[in-house]
Amino acid sequence: MNSEEIAKLAEVSRSTVSRVVNDYDNVPEKTRIKVQRIIDKFGYTPNASARTLAGKANDIIGLFIADIDITESSDQWLGANSPYNAELIAKVIRSCKKRGYTVLVNTISSIEEIPKMETFFRNRLLYGGIFIGFPYKMKAIADMAEKDFNISFVDQFTEEDDLFHKVKTVNNDNITGGYMATKHLIDLGHEKIAHFTGDNRLSSIEREKGYKKALIEAGIDVDPSLILKGEYREEIAYKKAKNLLKKKDVTAIFSGNDIMALGIIKAANDLGMSIPNDLSIVGFDHLKYTNWTNLGLTTVEIPIDDVSEKGVDQLFNGKTSDHRLSKPQLIEKKSTIKNKK
Repeated sequence: MNSEEIAKLAEVSRSTVSRVVNDYDNVPEKTRIKVQRIIDKFGYTPNASARTLAGKANDIIGLFIADIDITESSDQWLGANSPYNAELIAKVIRSCKKRGYTVLVNTISSIEEIPKMETFFRNRLLYGGIFIGFPYKMKAIADMAEKDFNISFVDQFTEEDDLFHKVKTVNNDNITGGYMATKHLIDLGHEKIAHFTGDNRLSSIEREKGYKKALIEAGIDVDPSLILKGEYREEIAYKKAKNLLKKKDVTAIFSGNDIMALGIIKAANDLGMSIPNDLSIVGFDHLKYTNWTNLGLTTVEIPIDDVSEKGVDQLFNGKTSDHRLSKPQLIEKKSTIKNKK
């Protein structure tokens, strides 16, 4: 049914039906109840365009995931297809469904696409949006943050950034996570500890800071030759780990994510090394699919459920600026043991 038919049955004007549908205050309670009963009985659903023209945003949340490869590697780019993003999308959808909202997932594959996303917000096509996985200090993202849109940014701004106190942020405590992973290896007696970093995202920068902090605190020199850029990719980590393990007397590796850890383990196995007897490894993310491989990877977990729930909640709390921090946890399994060398 359309609004005209609803209006005839309720013996009111179409504008009154519109005011009831859009939950305006200037409708007598008896009239509101009468119209709403007819709407419920006949299953009337207002046109999305009409809601927008009435100044009401749609019941849709936009999830914008970076798929921008600005690295120099020719190896396969996972981007939005990474297992981490797959888990995150599922969690965000579940969080939004609890609130009666639908999720529109949009992968951004070029920097030029970012300004175009403003249309979704300016035309009130979205109730709000969550931006995830973009490179740190990207100007196009900073420009979006300057606008008065209902957006939550995940791992995009820190207290050192001018925009931090003007936006909604959900940050993983990556420095503490990197520190915990490295300290775990140090406590097991390892000193020759390599670190495979990610790419140009804030998470990678902060996990490396945590790695260095643990070494310095333990009185171990930070060796730049033991810090390798794995770009969060299994293939790159595999190649660089194979080269590293041939040349360096490394007993342990902290991998910036679980995906790179799989490449490192493969490289070690190809060289005839045993995990963890010859090499201890700690990953990061605690991706569920690593459980299927039965590797028993020791890793750091920042619960994706927590990140998604906090990001979605920020869109509904009415605040223009809000900051949430998700805490890490070390998950000890079978890939690390005491140093025997």
